[in-house]
Amino acid sequence: MDTRQLPPLGAKVPSVAVPKGGGVAVARGELGLVKWLFAHFSGCFVPVLVVEDAASSGRLEILKFLLEHDAGRNCTHMRVKTPIGGENVVHWSSRSIVNAIEKGHKDIAKWLYQQVPHESSTDDIQMIVESSLAAGYIDLANLVLPPDRNILECAPFCPRPEIVEMALETAYFPLNKRCAVASIQNLARVGRLDLVQRIVQLFSPLLSPAAIDFDWTSCWYRSIKEACTRGDLAMVQWLLDHPVGRALCAEMKHNVSVNHFLPITAEADQVEVMQYLYQEEIAGQYTDALIRAVRNGHLNATKWLLQHHSYLGRVAIDSVIDEAAKNGHLEILKFFGIWIYLDKRQMHGGLDRAKR
Repeated sequence: MDTRQLPPLGAKVPSVAVPKGGGVAVARGELGLVKWLFAHFSGCFVPVLVVEDAASSGRLEILKFLLEHDAGRNCTHMRVKTPIGGENVVHWSSRSIVNAIEKGHKDIAKWLYQQVPHESSTDDIQMIVESSLAAGYIDLANLVLPPDRNILECAPFCPRPEIVEMALETAYFPLNKRCAVASIQNLARVGRLDLVQRIVQLFSPLLSPAAIDFDWTSCWYRSIKEACTRGDLAMVQWLLDHPVGRALCAEMKHNVSVNHFLPITAEADQVEVMQYLYQEEIAGQYTDALIRAVRNGHLNATKWLLQHHSYLGRVAIDSVIDEAAKNGHLEILKFFGIWIYLDKRQMHGGLDRAKR
């Protein structure tokens, strides 16, 4: 249907009466206004962006009305000349399905896929399946997926634990080692240590980077960072106790350019994990850790750092206090005032004892 010469629906409406016509009506969820536009204007088209906005906003009643009054509802939207009389035409798209999925409107996404006269391309199908899997809508992904396609092939790096479990139950990971290794970080992000252990078990002893064109150490580092940020002590312990984790820590001791785990953990105020790193003697970059804790207003992490490390040099402490002031963290400023006072008293007490 050739709709290129049709004006947008609402384009003829005075801006004072109905600003931006159909788009505003959809944005407000005003079905009555959409009906009024269709009743008073003909020979126009509804832009695809209006449909996509309706899908994003969950306006199923408006989408149904648009379909019922679409002059092209009985044919797929191909660019062929078709007599349309004085009716209006709706421009549909696969992007509207993805928008609905991303906003959590699974039922609307399913309705759009099954009902509207739009033929999704191979790339469209891929996009819809990837979005469905990322949202955890496995049943919707299976509905859209062609019979000759494997759902795992459509989203090899999908972070959902359900997809990882599906891959573990098949021979997919042994044949796709890069995807298996990349899944470890995704699982660390959601605390699925059980699935991390199952993946690692598949490749024990771990293959060298040359064998899989992927560096285990880089993945391991990012996974530990995720676990530190979440305060997932069990995940941190397991990853660091593993030979890859131990080798990583040994390398970090000689590489000051890499962010150590203590600053990352302090930034997230995960004191329990900070204590573990300290006990295992793998804590480092204390000044950076203190600055991050103060910058984010984490009083617990700040107290812990000052109790477990001697911060020498007035300049370093001044810069940390400036960081607290700059970010408006009054509680930390108060604490530093008390801490400096007590520190001075302790220092003078030591001098007095030395004089005696």
